[in-house]
Amino acid sequence: FITATANGSRDGASGEFGRDDIDPDAGLNLRLGFTSYAFDATLNPDFSQVESDEGQVTVNERFALFFPEKRPFFLEGIELFGTPQTLVYTRRIVDPRAGAKFTGKFGQLGVAHLTAVDDGGESAGEAWFNITRLRRDFGRNSIAGVTFTNRDQGGAHNRVLAGDFRYVWGLYYAQVQYGASWTADGGATRRAPIWQAEYDRTGRSWGFNYLLRGIGEGFDAQAGFVNRLRSNVVNGHAFNRLTLYGSRGALLENLTVFFGPDRTWLYDDFGFEEGIEGFEQIDATFQLRGGWALTGHLQRDFVKFQDTSFAGYTEGEGGPAYLPPDDFSGVTWVTEVTTPTWRRFGAELSYRRGRMPLFEEGGTGTGWQLVGRLALRPTATIRLAASGAALQLHRRNGDEFARALIPRLQAEYQPSRSLFFRAIGEYRSERRAALQAAGTGEALFIDGVAQPAVRRNGLRVDLLVSFEPTPGTVAFLGYGSSLETDGDFNWSRLERVSDGFFVKLAYGIRR
Repeated sequence: FITATANGSRDGASGEFGRDDIDPDAGLNLRLGFTSYAFDATLNPDFSQVESDEGQVTVNERFALFFPEKRPFFLEGIELFGTPQTLVYTRRIVDPRAGAKFTGKFGQLGVAHLTAVDDGGESAGEAWFNITRLRRDFGRNSIAGVTFTNRDQGGAHNRVLAGDFRYVWGLYYAQVQYGASWTADGGATRRAPIWQAEYDRTGRSWGFNYLLRGIGEGFDAQAGFVNRLRSNVVNGHAFNRLTLYGSRGALLENLTVFFGPDRTWLYDDFGFEEGIEGFEQIDATFQLRGGWALTGHLQRDFVKFQDTSFAGYTEGEGGPAYLPPDDFSGVTWVTEVTTPTWRRFGAELSYRRGRMPLFEEGGTGTGWQLVGRLALRPTATIRLAASGAALQLHRRNGDEFARALIPRLQAEYQPSRSLFFRAIGEYRSERRAALQAAGTGEALFIDGVAQPAVRRNGLRVDLLVSFEPTPGTVAFLGYGSSLETDGDFNWSRLERVSDGFFVKLAYGIRR
């Protein structure tokens, strides 16, 4: 395939919008497919035609957000890289220059290996990834596996080695995993463990999932996604499920009740007291005749704010060190409605409300969140999808702490098998108040720097046309633009910040 791009951006000093020269490039994808295994290679891959990620709310979020893999080269055979904890997350390879992948099964042995070179920029240099997963199947759905990943960049490296075992019998399975990471950077080295134990019953009327996992201090998986819980913690839950079934033809087809606690402890304090955070939840899902689903959810959360999370915080410039005066405890409730998946229409809507922790201030807030999705298929050639998320949080005194609105619209038109049109528009409006000390209202400084209010209002538009006369031979023409404005949904003042045209021509040869 060959590509050509023409990117533009607005100069922050002059305000003038300029466009770079056309940048041509070329690349190659190779696939060798056999009966039970395949070899894939790519050189200078281009993923400009891949659908953009759906926006997620980032205000009041402590951890990195998970976005699913969408790039074709990495998607092929991705299930063979699966592990109990997500030690393999190919989106860590951000801008690959080249890659090679081998996936296959030899009897009951599954083999998956990926090598990729990621462009880290002029300052950081290239990063080399090697990911290997071996999996031995036995019995009915039982497996034993080992995973090894490494990432090397400059003089730094990160390596993870872990083994896992899953045994299935009847309605039950038990699963364990143990491993460790070895990381060297900045002249220092560290080793940290990771482990998990899980016991599950998947029955028609009664089921449960009991899980305990630990992530040692300093654990790092630079080719994975194991940061939902951060390091130096132990997390566990004991979830239970009861399902009651209605009679044939009844309005209520089944009622599922799901309940249980979740706890997180510091690694060295595991098993003592209540933990540093957690929740208890109960929800009920009513599955109705025709495909309707109604869900009600009630949850009590608590957070014991850790002093280390507020290191460097002061009340006012040069003022006393700041520590949250109180821990958080509060109840939220959620209601959700899902329609049947009709031929031309489908939708879901959820609403959450209650008390929520304000992590950046270490305070307690109240708020609500609304998330909805709508899918329309008016004809066999047209598909429309609308989604959106809205969040609003207030402090105890009633002042607004944060607000986010993210509507998104996607339209697809395919008049024939070979011709395809796609348009995506997403508006993001987020704001967060200047940080204040919980209780006193004094301005918060972090390492001597004030934390003023932040605001973002912008629109992202992506357009794509593709023509594929034969499988593998395809032409893409696309355009993407990012626009910003100084007011909430102030369409008249939207100003283009950056954009880019691209053309991609690919010719596929099959033998």
